[in-house]
Amino acid sequence: FRTPNFELVADALYWLCERYDPNAEISDDISTEKARVEFLKAIAHTMASKAKIKLNIKALYRADGFAVRELLKIAEVLHKSIKSTTPADKKESKIGNSNEPNLQTRLDELKAARNTATDIVETGSRLYSLLGQEGELKRSREKAIQFVDSISMNLESNAARETIERSIREQINSITDNVAQLEKMCADLAKDQKSLKMKIERKQTDLERAE
Repeated sequence: FRTPNFELVADALYWLCERYDPNAEISDDISTEKARVEFLKAIAHTMASKAKIKLNIKALYRADGFAVRELLKIAEVLHKSIKSTTPADKKESKIGNSNEPNLQTRLDELKAARNTATDIVETGSRLYSLLGQEGELKRSREKAIQFVDSISMNLESNAARETIERSIREQINSITDNVAQLEKMCADLAKDQKSLKMKIERKQTDLERAE
């Protein structure tokens, strides 16, 4: 969702809505702008009336990171509903429908839906976290692209090579300083350890004399 993808959002919405209410009659036509608006309105109306979930149509239409938040609203409800199903409920359902030929198929679909809902929630959470870092990553990415472009446009210039060499030297100096600081900390630690050992031995000797 770094770039808007309405088709993907529409597929996810349709799948989630169908999982929540298999009897919902919603057209999956999104070929025109008007059809897309009607599709989102139908989804929003269904989820509001059936599940009391209020969806932001504008955010969904943007089909970017904000749309993920709206998808998560439905996915989390499905996930909680599936987790709340107790073994006793499943056993009772199995007994009551023992004569249905498609029981195993329905159980398989329920298991697949639970796994998919879990995946959607986890993926959405990771995506939301990554989108929070997009501002900083975008600046770094644009800076790197500009640097590569400057190299490609000035192949005969030594400026790019000098910039790279200077950056490498700075990194080496930084690492050298860190190593020196670490060595100093180790030396100080060893000195403190030796001093503490001497104090312990002296206290132990004093205790032995006092006895």
